[in-house]
Amino acid sequence: MTHKVTGRAFEGLNLLTDTEDVGDEYDYAPAAGSETLTAAGATGEVRVVEAGGLLGRLEASFAFRLPESIGKGRKRRARRKVDCPVTVRLTLRADSPLVEIEMAVENRARDHRLRALFAAGIETDTVVSDGHFHLERRPVDIASHPDWLQPPADTHPQREFSLVEDARGGLAVLARGLPEIAPTRDASRRAGFALTLLRAVGWLSRDDLPTRRMRNAGPTLATPDAQCLGAHRFRYAVLPYTGDHVAGGVKTWSERWRTPPVVVQGVVDGHVPGGTGLFALRGEGVHVSAIKKHESRETLVVRLCNLAGARREAALRFEPDVVGAWRADLLEERLCDLMTAGREVVVELGPHEIATVEVELTG
Repeated sequence: MTHKVTGRAFEGLNLLTDTEDVGDEYDYAPAAGSETLTAAGATGEVRVVEAGGLLGRLEASFAFRLPESIGKGRKRRARRKVDCPVTVRLTLRADSPLVEIEMAVENRARDHRLRALFAAGIETDTVVSDGHFHLERRPVDIASHPDWLQPPADTHPQREFSLVEDARGGLAVLARGLPEIAPTRDASRRAGFALTLLRAVGWLSRDDLPTRRMRNAGPTLATPDAQCLGAHRFRYAVLPYTGDHVAGGVKTWSERWRTPPVVVQGVVDGHVPGGTGLFALRGEGVHVSAIKKHESRETLVVRLCNLAGARREAALRFEPDVVGAWRADLLEERLCDLMTAGREVVVELGPHEIATVEVELTG
């Protein structure tokens, strides 16, 4: 993929990789004779699905041939293989920097972990992941700590997206319902990460995992349905950007992609004019996390969070007139009045601060 704004090229994105998994529902674990397979070189069919002024769409179909399960003794993968049909659909939309990916996989194998690799080729020691009201910065190189009661896993959690960046910009992967990534390095020690798509295991917990010092994490129960056999569909998107992730609007693009606006009203007697927006937010690095009615008053509650590491000023401009505005706590109890100017409410947020705003509107 070439980022047209900068000419920066990213090679080998979305490469499917698959490794055995002899772990359980708590933790991934490799076998003693670990084997990783990739979809590189797989033969299949590529076709143009749509080509127009508003979007272009490509589709690739192939079979990912995988060992059917772990072998006897759980030391290495079985010799017998099965074909797992894969369909990958890529979408580019007008005026959008995203490459949208929809992947369908028919999983016919057991005891394995399927991931999509994004070898971004960026020189950094840090991977950034979306968290709860915060962007978490974690190391690319995870310390092993073999003496810990439970040594760290080789993965990091995420909510909506993860990214790696340098002084020129970065690469983010936005995801829906895929909460795990693993930082990676290529042969030149440049950073990227792998997005976990599927873990297929057969046990709730086991006590024979060296990665967990041979300790159980729960009951030793067989869970055959956790092999996740059958059809699966994954949705994620790739976003190249310039500057840092705040200036590049990664969080904003993630929100737009995850919750696209409804553009047609489902009215039986035809379309009716839509209303104006409730409010618009201005403030770099500040995002809305909730909009709701107050628990006990006829007012509106808006919760904001500042993802930047510096103080920010946010302005909420409402379409209805503002009668009053207050800073509130998380229990929605008023703390102090807020400055208003006509339909605009101004809120000061410290670094990484969460703010709850209560607003009374006309009508």
